[in-house]
Amino acid sequence: MIILDFMQTLAFAGITLFVGYFICKKINFLNRYNIPPAVVGGLLIAIIFTICKSYNSTCQRNTREFYQL
Repeated sequence: MIILDFMQTLAFAGITLFVGYFICKKINFLNRYNIPPAVVGGLLIAIIFTICKSYNSTCQRNTREFYQL
């Protein structure tokens, strides 16, 4: 099980966005039909998480620190 806090989750989201930009730049089909990089990166991560879940591996976010002000 992987547990991410707020800052790690935010960094992971940024990396996912940059991966989406990279994939959109390399595949002309995505640029031609104006598919946003956030959608491409999010779809890739959703596929990876689905594969991980099929092997009983999970990822959790630890938001307890974020909500304690």
